[in-house]
Amino acid sequence: MKLNPDYAKWLKGESDGYDWVDVTNFLFIAQAELTDYDLSKNEVKKITEISEILFSSWIGEGVPYTDSDVKKKLKRAFDWYQIIQDTSEKSEIDKRLMHQVSQNANWLKDQSWFNETFANSVLNWLLEIAKSDGILLENEIGSIRSLSQLWNVKSPI
Repeated sequence: MKLNPDYAKWLKGESDGYDWVDVTNFLFIAQAELTDYDLSKNEVKKITEISEILFSSWIGEGVPYTDSDVKKKLKRAFDWYQIIQDTSEKSEIDKRLMHQVSQNANWLKDQSWFNETFANSVLNWLLEIAKSDGILLENEIGSIRSLSQLWNVKSPI
């Protein structure tokens, strides 16, 4: 068992800032909500499922965790998203959220460990989230394609 030191700090409430799991979860939330202004129960369910995959990878190999740990970590990204909405003028909400999406996507791309496999995984998960409510909108497709271009990988659609 190899515990991630960042996870240990997070458990103790000593972490500051956002890490790659928070940043990626934020992208999932934004994709689901910004593209049609509705965060459906199916989208939240799919985001939660994918978040558990990220979480289990983040904490360290063989480290046990609980469902409430996963939800607590995901809530951090939801709260971040909500803070931007709550602190923005109504006419500026979309602009500020999209700016944060752009910053997050670029931040991930700039990480030393970022690679094609991770980028493709995130893009495929974004597609799963988009399809989870039964409606695949053109702007959801466009968002995924734009991100794939930024990350220099083939779009899954």
